[in-house]
Amino acid sequence: MDDMKKMKSRWLIVLCIILFILAGFWTAKFFSVNDDNVATDIAGVCTTVAEESCGSLYTVADIKPHNTENDCWQIIDGKVYDVTDLILTHSGGPDIKNFCGNDATETFQGKSHSRKAQQVLADYYIGDLE
Repeated sequence: MDDMKKMKSRWLIVLCIILFILAGFWTAKFFSVNDDNVATDIAGVCTTVAEESCGSLYTVADIKPHNTENDCWQIIDGKVYDVTDLILTHSGGPDIKNFCGNDATETFQGKSHSRKAQQVLADYYIGDLE
């Protein structure tokens, strides 16, 4: 009888471990951040410029003139962001100003920005790089 209880206990432990692993995979599916999800999350979000310019296509030449702390646009992963209002609250300090009017993809990805930072960035999306 004791052996039967031990065997049931072991199966219950194995079952719990399997369920825990499956729950982890299921959760990761909904909370992972990849290029496709980020693009979906930011579609239609525009808070810093007029709504009619949301989702526009921009060239590098369009972005270059926006290179000051009072007018700062950046390219990150082929998307264009007006981060002018972010400069004062950016937790990384004034580094963000170094990339006004330029492509900041490498720096943004190299700093291992958190999921929260990616969500904050989405609020500044104004269009895509042509």
